[in-house]
Amino acid sequence: MPNWNTTAAKYKTRVTIQTAVETVNALHEMAVSWLDSESRWAQIAPTSGREFQAAMQVIPIIQSIVRLRSDNLTRALTSKSRLKIGTRILNVAAIYDETNERREVVLWCVEGG
Repeated sequence: MPNWNTTAAKYKTRVTIQTAVETVNALHEMAVSWLDSESRWAQIAPTSGREFQAAMQVIPIIQSIVRLRSDNLTRALTSKSRLKIGTRILNVAAIYDETNERREVVLWCVEGG
């Protein structure tokens, strides 16, 4: 019987990996823009949601766990990376390999622009 936890069946969402690129604008200020790297299939599971108030606005925070197959690109992700799913942005908060077998990379992400 196959182990469904490691098959392609669980990777159902297409995500685009983005990396930050720092440039200097016309006013000699540092500006960050996001460069699309490559796309990967992922499993995304929301873990919690909450709201906080800032500047007289209620801002929702959604945390998710994202699982990606391990490869050179996904192992090179850092907390300065982010994922794009359509118009949604998931900022990477932490990265780890649950089994240390280099089969899967697990990302803790926070949704927000």
